[in-house]
Amino acid sequence: MLRCVLLSCDDLTDFTVDDDLLLEPFAAQGWQAEFVPWNAPDVDWSRYDAAIIRATWDYTFHLPDFLDTLQRIESLGVPLFNPWRVAAWNAHKGYLLELEAQGVPIVPTRVVDRETNLRGLFDTFSVDELVIKPMVSAGAYNTFRFTRDAVPEIEAKLRGPMGEADLMAQPFVASLLSQGEYSLFYFNGAYSHAVVKQPTPGDFRVQEEHGGIISPVQPSAALRAAGDAALAAVPEDCLYARVDLLESPEGEWQVIEIELIEPSLYFRMDKGSPERFVRAFLERID
Repeated sequence: MLRCVLLSCDDLTDFTVDDDLLLEPFAAQGWQAEFVPWNAPDVDWSRYDAAIIRATWDYTFHLPDFLDTLQRIESLGVPLFNPWRVAAWNAHKGYLLELEAQGVPIVPTRVVDRETNLRGLFDTFSVDELVIKPMVSAGAYNTFRFTRDAVPEIEAKLRGPMGEADLMAQPFVASLLSQGEYSLFYFNGAYSHAVVKQPTPGDFRVQEEHGGIISPVQPSAALRAAGDAALAAVPEDCLYARVDLLESPEGEWQVIEIELIEPSLYFRMDKGSPERFVRAFLERID
């Protein structure tokens, strides 16, 4: 059988992962898929016929090493999905500003640092609440929602280690609480399925690790169109993509993130999605 490595990380204890649902459809197509941590020592990547980045959810803490591993895999002639150059582009959320420059509606985003007047951003965005987070992050790490009253507390964080990272600020979008965050999944550029992620009461983070509730959903025509348009602006075709969107107060769908490295693809939410994923992989590998 041909062999495909599914890049993971060495400790997924506190995470919900359903990539194992890929193993059977891969086997049905003559491929042996196996999970290997991306930073496992002494791995001979050349023995694999393909590599797919999956639950590498610690990569943000080791980004240079992670990208080096991806480059090393590609240098051995092993097809990598998504490619190293895609991961390098998508790892820093500055890509959102590139999408905005192309006319893609995004949740308004500003780069901030220790010298930024945070109080002024409330007026810039005409909102009562802001969100601040690192531009290289995952899983809502160091993500804070705050009002004007909490500005001194946030400024104190910026004076500490957090302020050493590239940071971004966005208005807090109220529809996150009333509707949720919508995620649309695409395999080889074709729409596959969608979910809505809702935070647990009293929180604003939608990840399952923070109590978020995930449900399958059929997107409206407007939501689908917004997801399709956002994906079309990505500079390279990808095996998989997840487009995360929120509805603005004006009723416009805005991109909060496009995930091209290691997004959870919620295979368990759509019975046919693992087979669609494998078919998309076979199309690309051929």
